[in-house]
Amino acid sequence: MNEQYGFRTVPFENVYVHHASGQHGRWFRQKNRIILFLDKSPASAEQEFEVGPGDETKTEASAVRKAISNGIRNENRLTDTIFTARHPERHGQPLQASEGTLVREWLEIRDRLVRPELQAVSRASATPAPSTPTAAQPRSTTSGVEAAGITTHIIPCILGLQDQGRTISFVQRYLRDLSRVECAALKKAGLMIVSCFEEGVKGHDATTMSYFTRAQGQRDARRGFTQAQAVGQPSGRPVYFAVDTDPDVSQRQAILDYVQGLSDGHAQYLADMRSQNKQPVNYAVGIYGSGCVLSWCQAQGIATWFWQAFAPGWCNNRNVWPGANIHTSGRDLPERCQWRLGHLEGWGNEGGW
Repeated sequence: MNEQYGFRTVPFENVYVHHASGQHGRWFRQKNRIILFLDKSPASAEQEFEVGPGDETKTEASAVRKAISNGIRNENRLTDTIFTARHPERHGQPLQASEGTLVREWLEIRDRLVRPELQAVSRASATPAPSTPTAAQPRSTTSGVEAAGITTHIIPCILGLQDQGRTISFVQRYLRDLSRVECAALKKAGLMIVSCFEEGVKGHDATTMSYFTRAQGQRDARRGFTQAQAVGQPSGRPVYFAVDTDPDVSQRQAILDYVQGLSDGHAQYLADMRSQNKQPVNYAVGIYGSGCVLSWCQAQGIATWFWQAFAPGWCNNRNVWPGANIHTSGRDLPERCQWRLGHLEGWGNEGGW
């Protein structure tokens, strides 16, 4: 991963397609062809796209669409693949800040080729989600609490709680007021920490649709990931960003724009750390919201961790969303430990640290 810009270039023999059915494959350039080779394919194992004079961009767009149809929705991976196909002579060498022309080419591939194709797929699939999941989520195996403030003084009480017959194993905390001192206390008590970012002012926060723009996503990610690094959150763990409202299908694109901003903001955060001569930490994007919001974001491919809200009246929220890492299983009333602590359930993969 080129951490300064938020993208990576890899050798073509290591560019893999990952499909939900378990297919794997490679994509590379061979003279005037782009080859997409799948180890297993319901049709043919190999797809070739001829590149004629002046027709290279059209052919690359076809290759991007093919990759999307085979399960790749991550814009950085798609961009890396086209860039590597154009420049096999680099043998996967990561881009450097001094390579301004190549950096601009990578960004142009992303903005003018990959993103339009991803947006087209999103628009085509903009249909209401079913009222119930297509597959049942298994019974949860862990219990946690959602805490809106510093927990240091109530840790002994949290350790004494039970939910669904289980003791509490993780605590969700908002990064806005989380400190290293509290983190150390929670870890010493054997509790995992799950990070969430939700800020704003009344009338303009994650409870209002006007909040969800690409620019806001950039700001939130830049701030949220910086806060995560400040408290010592390790690499690869998610920060959950809140969609604390119930958008309908007509508002779907606004949510996806916001999540795209989160991806942009992650790259900006990495560049910020580099500019301060600090080693940045790569984090994952998590999303909190209704079942519909989680489905839209999963299809987009940027968010990879999912926390389902409780509100049973929200879109596709009557049942536990298949694939949820965390589910809010009950209201935060009555108070526990003299606090309003939300009831959370998980499956052992909550993204805690």
